[in-house]
Amino acid sequence: MRIFAAIVYCLMALSGCHERGGVTSITRASSDGHDTLFSKTENRDGVADFHCLASTTGHCHYLVFADDCPGGQAGHCQRRTLQRLDLTSGQTYQVKGLPAHFQLCVDSKVPAADCARG
Repeated sequence: MRIFAAIVYCLMALSGCHERGGVTSITRASSDGHDTLFSKTENRDGVADFHCLASTTGHCHYLVFADDCPGGQAGHCQRRTLQRLDLTSGQTYQVKGLPAHFQLCVDSKVPAADCARG
């Protein structure tokens, strides 16, 4: 039986029926042992899925951005806002065409434009 399962998996992989790699980001915040924010973002093959799993305010606010750094100089980056999202708890939203290395901030309140900067 194991040999049969291995053969089937190999055939599926060869035909493209396997899940491709991607990036999954989990954001979870809690206070006094209770979740205040729980969000999951998956980015695979240029498609990003934003999942607002739970929030004390009932909303997950996302700021999706890219930092353009001329000549690779990290201190001289220009932030470009790509998308702002406001999802209710339990809601999922899909965005296609984001750059491969986009970044995001998520919070139960609207994040500031400089949210990920130290």
